Amino acid sequence: MSRFNRRSTFQVSALSSIICLVILGVTITYINAFSWMPYVSILGVLSYVCCYGVGLGPIPYFIGSELFEVGPRPIAMALGSMANWGGNFLIAMVFPLLQDKIGPASFYIFSAITLMLLIFIRLYLPETRGRDASEVAQLIDSGFRSRPLASPINSSVADTSGNEEMKAM
Repeated sequence: MSRFNRRSTFQVSALSSIICLVILGVTITYINAFSWMPYVSILGVLSYVCCYGVGLGPIPYFIGSELFEVGPRPIAMALGSMANWGGNFLIAMVFPLLQDKIGPASFYIFSAITLMLLIFIRLYLPETRGRDASEVAQLIDSGFRSRPLASPINSSVADTSGNEEMKAM
């Protein structure tokens, strides 16, 4: 894993997982229409497992250990693992209900959630490869943005606290 950028691998994994989930939604919808559709569906499941296993599964643990300095790292990693397993439990409980109610369209919901994750990764997650925790902490302190174009808004430009209304009274 040290040869690849975590952020780009995470993005490729998320994008390919979205594609696999959409393929699953389409193939299961039309599974009886074509004799070869079940095979494409199986290929979609296997591809999703591979795409998830390359990035979405393990990379949060890599990045989590690189985002936090030694002091808060154990608590942060424990909370991250708890959120991961809580999410797995939630998916295991919700998926059968969704499958009963909306059928194969449930895969589109999960692909939309993964798309939101991809957008979050693209906008906010810094690259952690080759950086120690103090360097990553400086990146986060400078606005937790992954790109210079997404720099934090200067709070002195606009007063959104509502104090202007109070001054007018």
